[in-house]
Amino acid sequence: MRIFRRSSAITAETPLDGGGIHANEGSLSGMTMPKLTSSIERAVRIFAARRAAGRPVLELQLVLQLCPSGSGYVKWKQECERLMRRSSPNYGTGGWSPQLPEGAAGVLLAPYPAGRVGPAVSGARLVASPIFGEIRIAREGEAELGAAALLRDWLHNAGPELALVLAPPVLEHIRGARVLGREPFGLGLDWPLPPADGL
Repeated sequence: MRIFRRSSAITAETPLDGGGIHANEGSLSGMTMPKLTSSIERAVRIFAARRAAGRPVLELQLVLQLCPSGSGYVKWKQECERLMRRSSPNYGTGGWSPQLPEGAAGVLLAPYPAGRVGPAVSGARLVASPIFGEIRIAREGEAELGAAALLRDWLHNAGPELALVLAPPVLEHIRGARVLGREPFGLGLDWPLPPADGL
């Protein structure tokens, strides 16, 4: 006999999952896009409950940048250092690998004010802590899986006091310090804010 339990309701006091899935460990073993998407959706629902309860609101556009190993990684890392230091002396690339091994990629999640992406954020400052992950890409689709894992980590490690209100994330493919492609990375979820301008 199977017993079906009703899932507990999401409230402003529902805890986020904290760590659990760590893109920084490099391996994506055991991760699937449905699992990650479900965990991301849970975080978005918790933030909505916090907002309804009157917690302080922070409207964000999350931009994920994906850069493969190679000489372009070093240029990208230098550009990221410049952009982060402009936002805060506490942000930087000091903990990043000087060079990535072949078959790896770096992923940066940069939280900007909601509303714009692309050239429109070139002068914008980060409004929350960025996060970096290094992933090994063994097969097709793992780059996006790594980006989703980093997004999940960042959301579930947000502090308990804020109600994040999010636009659909954006994924940028980087070669050197240049953006070669930019696409919505909404994972089929309903996000509270509309997609950013500039896509």
